[in-house]
Amino acid sequence: MAMAPDPSDPRHLAELSERAATFVNENLIPHEVTAELAGGPLPLATQREIAQRSLELRLHGGLHLAEHGGNSWTATEWFLVEEQFGRSTNGVS
Repeated sequence: MAMAPDPSDPRHLAELSERAATFVNENLIPHEVTAELAGGPLPLATQREIAQRSLELRLHGGLHLAEHGGNSWTATEWFLVEEQFGRSTNGVS
């Protein structure tokens, strides 16, 4: 099993923020117009694709403990990811 990254390592924090930014740019923002035109909800298949990709990139579960399916993030890690998610409109994230 891989060792968890040091949550105080600036390189880890930069990588986490960049990973979240890329996810938002590639997986959330492209669906904003569709969500807006639909009055909010995206098709279920799109919702599943977004959820699957967030799991693959380990951008889910934030502050929840790893044993409960989360990432056991620190407040700083959580903030950096949420900062990027906040760039997406309509609650697509």
